[in-house]
Amino acid sequence: MLAYNPKDEIGALYLFDQDAREAAKEQLLEDIPKLILENGDIITAEDFHLGIYDETPAHKDDIHKAIIENPELEVLISSGGERRKAHTIKSADTIRLKKQRSFSWK
Repeated sequence: MLAYNPKDEIGALYLFDQDAREAAKEQLLEDIPKLILENGDIITAEDFHLGIYDETPAHKDDIHKAIIENPELEVLISSGGERRKAHTIKSADTIRLKKQRSFSWK
């Protein structure tokens, strides 16, 4: 979904029907963590948005929902708390891959 190149759609308006939108939402769940991993494991919401908006036809609401619903990601506010609702994501927030817990088996 994030590999979409709008330059390939010269003169065409890219619209989703409901099935295509659902498929795109599923693809975002895979693509967003990969993109964040390419930037280390953390990125500001502002930098994330600047980096993807020319790369995808996906709607901002779908992108934010995919971030919040993704079990691999968390969105942190400046005080360190976590955002829980997609529509509350702000440009100053930080999106990061969740820390993997380590377990010791003996």
